[in-house]
Amino acid sequence: MSEWCYLKENEIQHVNGFVLTLLSGDWSSPADLSPSSPKHLSPVDSARLLREGLAYASVNSFSKTTPSSPSGVPSAPGRKKVPSSNTLTLRKKKTNTLSV
Repeated sequence: MSEWCYLKENEIQHVNGFVLTLLSGDWSSPADLSPSSPKHLSPVDSARLLREGLAYASVNSFSKTTPSSPSGVPSAPGRKKVPSSNTLTLRKKKTNTLSV
């Protein structure tokens, strides 16, 4: 099992919470990237994960049917949730409306 998964077509996540977002270009030839590291990662580990993430994304293509693990949710039994302190996820609240 890979330690990486796609969150979106332009976003991948490592099981430790490191997120790499492709802002422009493609995964095999990125023009602009936005990494987001949990506080506990050192700069050396962040650089290693950036390289690993690029390698993963350039070899594994995104598929809408590919199961992915949302941020901080364990993707395998026994994995602990890892809060990502440098990212903010906003979700639109569903509202039920009635038309009369």
